[in-house]
Amino acid sequence: MVYLLQKLYDSCKEAFTSRNLNSSSPELLEHVRSLMDEMTLADLGLDEEFFIKSEYITKFPQAVFYLPICMCQSFSICIFYLPQSSVIQLHDHPDMTVLCKLLFGSIHVKAYDWVDPQGRPQRVGDSNAKLARLFMQDVFTAPCEPSVLYPRSGGNIHALTSITECAVLDVLVPPYSEELGRPCTYYLDFPCELDSIDGTVLHGHTEQTLAWLTEDKSHHDNVKVLPYEPPPIVF
Repeated sequence: MVYLLQKLYDSCKEAFTSRNLNSSSPELLEHVRSLMDEMTLADLGLDEEFFIKSEYITKFPQAVFYLPICMCQSFSICIFYLPQSSVIQLHDHPDMTVLCKLLFGSIHVKAYDWVDPQGRPQRVGDSNAKLARLFMQDVFTAPCEPSVLYPRSGGNIHALTSITECAVLDVLVPPYSEELGRPCTYYLDFPCELDSIDGTVLHGHTEQTLAWLTEDKSHHDNVKVLPYEPPPIVF
């Protein structure tokens, strides 16, 4: 029922009024996550037919589609729709906490966290490469529990590949902002050889759990805004 969207907005407003998420209690964050766990496409005024019948989607076969629901300074709520075999390239969420709920379909997730929380380079002879540890590489199929990624843990840098067409509900805390130092940066990942690493940062990691990430400055944005009128929210 659409009232769940209002409850989600109200809970986000209560939990994330401060820019600093650390001021929010774990209980408030868990309440937001539990509300997302209950939500379905119907709660967002959608069904799978909406995507199948969209002429706009068929115009951009290689695109990923963004459906905005609401945005304020502290948080935003949105949906991403990924046609089958589409990709959201490896990207970060700087100083952000993100809650994600797979609404339908199956998706492959590959996620990293920085070995150095400051993201300083550690590759011998390469000032642009940053060392990251693999957090997960798995396939998820709806229904499944919402996930939470944090500024320095939980797979803050991730790539999404749709196995089937799928849609993901996101709460971003706070939203991306170029002006406030939270741009979205895209990356390429490369295998890691232990002899290319400053030994002081290994801490038991192996070549299988580490990778070099370099910024992909040639990234071409394939995200399109999909016209969508969400259920009304009382702000």
